[in-house]
Amino acid sequence: GLSLERRVQPCCVRAEVRPRWACLRLRRLREKISHHVKAELGAKEFLAKETTAWMGVRSNIEASLHTAGHKPIFVEPPMDGIYRSNWVVGMAWRENSRDLGYALQAALEKITASGELKRIFATHGVTYFEPPLK
Repeated sequence: GLSLERRVQPCCVRAEVRPRWACLRLRRLREKISHHVKAELGAKEFLAKETTAWMGVRSNIEASLHTAGHKPIFVEPPMDGIYRSNWVVGMAWRENSRDLGYALQAALEKITASGELKRIFATHGVTYFEPPLK
């Protein structure tokens, strides 16, 4: 069979993605990884076919490729050692601004219930997922 170096195609990986470190430990793969911090660079390399895969934050990939008129196909490999495969974005406010916090929470609940939040995500080409915890 082919050696690992010949089978692995160039891959674009966002700099702070944890699996990047696993790839870097395999010295034979280092030359095949293109590191980037901004999603736009990953999209540029991927769309120019300089890389055959792109690993990063799903919403960044979706939005970047949506801007270019492309819809990605995702494969979510198991990530051994990672105890969380998704993250919920939260809001915070100062203790003396509780009125603001309650207003923001009510507004978010309203646009979620009406479907407006999903439409906002879709406008940017990003898939909306319900938070895993309520």
